[in-house]
Amino acid sequence: MHLHAKLEEKGQSMSFPVPVDSADRKHSFCGLYDPCLALTLEKKIVSNDVNADDKDLVMVTGANQGRKSTFLRSIGVSQLMMQCGMFVPAESLCANVCRLRTALILLEAVLIA
Repeated sequence: MHLHAKLEEKGQSMSFPVPVDSADRKHSFCGLYDPCLALTLEKKIVSNDVNADDKDLVMVTGANQGRKSTFLRSIGVSQLMMQCGMFVPAESLCANVCRLRTALILLEAVLIA
């Protein structure tokens, strides 16, 4: 699958990010969305805008099933894509380069639970 072509076909925004040095506290984006969700849904999905530049802590709160996990996943995927030198699923994104750590849920663990 050609990711860029599929997202473009669905009318989703994409851009090349602006990575900055890890010493800078930068993380701002406009129109950020979860590309996995965009590929599976037939309609245009909701995007998010945030300016967290120079912030030491950002708290994400909201109701149950309020799309907090989707929002955080979109940030993580875009950070990974940026650091791989790829385009990002957003109208614009500026973030510092950092060490990435992740936890993956294995399919077997989900099936057992």
